[in-house]
Amino acid sequence: QVLSVRRAQLTDLDQIVELGIQTWPDAPFSQLPPDRAWMRQSIARFLETPDAAGWLLVDDKTIVGVIAVSLLTHWMTAQRLCFQWWWWIRPEHRIGHGLRLLGMAENWARHHRATAMHLLAVNEEMEKLCRALHYNKLETTYTKELR
Repeated sequence: QVLSVRRAQLTDLDQIVELGIQTWPDAPFSQLPPDRAWMRQSIARFLETPDAAGWLLVDDKTIVGVIAVSLLTHWMTAQRLCFQWWWWIRPEHRIGHGLRLLGMAENWARHHRATAMHLLAVNEEMEKLCRALHYNKLETTYTKELR
């Protein structure tokens, strides 16, 4: 099956939000209810930001995967860094295609003079993939609900 990869655009908003809803069961915050209106607004703002980009994996006209990244400058070192915020592909399309999306993001980061790429590992499967791709574990994040 031939799937295409292309940059995300504002005209993709509805499908990207629906993809976000599909990712919900896999998300570390899945115990919270999704807010479609907020998702749409956030994604639109993200796509309009010059230091952010997203790529879509498309089967015919249906979006089946996404990667979203943004550039940040480290506050202490002034190092330009690229952070992956969302990377998800429908399970039936995952073999081989996830790396295509990551390759697009890494190339974009290099083009924008990023010196390092950071990936989120939300589960053991993602941690294994990061290690296999020669990414090094840098930090661990802890969270606490505030009431």
